[in-house]
Amino acid sequence: MPTNPSASEANDAIRRFVDAQSADSEWPAEDYEVLLVEWAAAIRASGIEPAA
Repeated sequence: MPTNPSASEANDAIRRFVDAQSADSEWPAEDYEVLLVEWAAAIRASGIEPAA
């Protein structure tokens, strides 16, 4: 994952992460949080307003 992914790249990374998790296992919360922080930064940098 690039240091500063685009909003689309960050969204794709989150989608891949979610798809890779099994329903009966504990999610690696720290990894998910990093992806969400990258997504938020990419959204702000792109000027896109996230849906409320």
